[in-house]
Amino acid sequence: MSFIFRAYHAMARQRPMSTKTGIPTSATFVFVNMLRKLRDDFSPEYLAAVFDV
Repeated sequence: MSFIFRAYHAMARQRPMSTKTGIPTSATFVFVNMLRKLRDDFSPEYLAAVFDV
């Protein structure tokens, strides 16, 4: 399952986070924390994020 999809829906019921100008950042915050957890749990030598459009 896509991490960004999971991150978006994980924050759906939470108070929305946004920048001072109103740009939503909740899913980005969760996504980055998911990557940090993967890095900490597995200690990979390399880490890449690939996006499909």
